[in-house]
Amino acid sequence: MIGPPPAGGHHKLQVLIVPAGTAWHRIVHRRHGTALHVGKEADARWNDPEGRYGVLYLADAVETAFAETFGHDTPQRHPPLAEKFVDRLELGERLLYRVTCHRALRIALLQGEGLARLNLDVGLLATIDYALPQRWSRWVYASPEALDGIRYP
Repeated sequence: MIGPPPAGGHHKLQVLIVPAGTAWHRIVHRRHGTALHVGKEADARWNDPEGRYGVLYLADAVETAFAETFGHDTPQRHPPLAEKFVDRLELGERLLYRVTCHRALRIALLQGEGLARLNLDVGLLATIDYALPQRWSRWVYASPEALDGIRYP
């Protein structure tokens, strides 16, 4: 069972430095008009539980951006053994962006060793109840190190 974040304890965060010039990918609905659109709704895993900030989801591979965009409701739309597909209309409503960092980023590592240092496991990343990851997001956001984001698998 994964518990809530501790009071303090930010020194246990493993920080990953992402070099300037690193490219990321994102698939966004055309209505947003930018790769940098960020919503603050509670339906995103890492958004602030108090709605004060949203999270910009970026992927290090086009395939990951595709899975992040189109994979959420696949189990509800298709039985387990059925062939999976994405409708052309749905594809046509989206744009693929490449986002490049112009400065180095400091990212909290919430995978592998980064999870272990916080006494967490992949359950934090796999839960369909977003309340707990959102509380951990707020905890990372409150870090005195002024981190730029979270990296998770």
